[in-house]
Amino acid sequence: MVISMLSSFLVTIILGRILQPNEFGEFSLLKQIIVIGPTIAIFGLGHSYIKLFSKIQNKNDNIHKITILFAFLISAIISLFIKFIYELSIIKILFVFLSIWFCSISLYLAANFRVKEKFFIAQLFQSGWKILLLLCILFLLFWRLYIDIDIIYRIIVISVLIPASIIIPKILSKSERRIEYNIEIRNYITFGIMFWLINSTGLMFGAIDKLIIPITFNNETLGIYTALSFLFTVSLTMIGSSIGYVIFPTISKGKQVNWKKLFSVIGIIIILSFIVFSVAGEYLVSLLFKGKYDSYNNLFFVFCFTLLGSMQFIHVILHFIIAGKGDRKNLVEYWIYCLSTIILFLMIVFISNRLIEYDLKIFTLNVLFIWFIKILMMLYLIKKMSKQNSQLEFAVK
Repeated sequence: MVISMLSSFLVTIILGRILQPNEFGEFSLLKQIIVIGPTIAIFGLGHSYIKLFSKIQNKNDNIHKITILFAFLISAIISLFIKFIYELSIIKILFVFLSIWFCSISLYLAANFRVKEKFFIAQLFQSGWKILLLLCILFLLFWRLYIDIDIIYRIIVISVLIPASIIIPKILSKSERRIEYNIEIRNYITFGIMFWLINSTGLMFGAIDKLIIPITFNNETLGIYTALSFLFTVSLTMIGSSIGYVIFPTISKGKQVNWKKLFSVIGIIIILSFIVFSVAGEYLVSLLFKGKYDSYNNLFFVFCFTLLGSMQFIHVILHFIIAGKGDRKNLVEYWIYCLSTIILFLMIVFISNRLIEYDLKIFTLNVLFIWFIKILMMLYLIKKMSKQNSQLEFAVK
């Protein structure tokens, strides 16, 4: 949803200007947690709901209660893990837990509305909290109220609570259906596990750089990294997502895609990005964040993050191609690639930090390397899938 993406974009810019680098870094970490956490907490049950109830109506309201319970338990486990890794205060961990849990409920509600073919409402539940967060921040700015990271934790909880509260009438209603209860629940819990594994691992890979910086360095470094990379990575990823959402339904239905035209468009966008950002990248970053990060803003980071954004742009499109063309075996292989690149990156960072004088420049080069490896793996898988499809078509003929 364009409005939610723009809202997230504006929130990051506003807070990047207001907050100190260490607080901005903590906000960046919190944002990644709230994007990844609910996807893990929902355990693929949203996908299961769509698969199981797209053709038949769900009259077993225990489904809602089981989903909320699963989300509650997994959110609690995630929050305890975050507490152990990042050493946040008890009150902040409570806010993190509530944010993950409420947001996972919203993801489930979005699946409910997709089954009813109310796609606009589904999008509002999935990412509407970003719009509410922007409105809350604008309200505080309008009344010139003080904003710091503690306030941000609170307003995020409010933003995710509002859409999640719609679940209350569903859990209070009485179930009408008792037939095949055990079978339905078992299928419901297990159906979306593969989707959950791929989605969760993919999101973790996309955010692994920001998740590891506070551990390797500190929140201030994460704030600097986020500010310097934000324009380049977000703008190109948004374009890639727009293209991906267009080609995914076409590929899923087995229709032909003009690959030559698609790759030409990708090439043109990447070349134009390098030209524009090489000329104006430093100025734009300085303008967005009011010169706060000018002492770190230079052509090295402009080039590195333009390259990173370009790889993320390509990655998004390749992800949609694999998701659209791949069978279950291909998707399992894709998940293994995602997991292996995460492990490889963690090993590289750990070894580098021990052996050399590790700084943000070297870390950024490590990030570029692991994205390059991931894209090579995805291209190999797509080539392998194409060969399988060609052999299948030949066998049918």
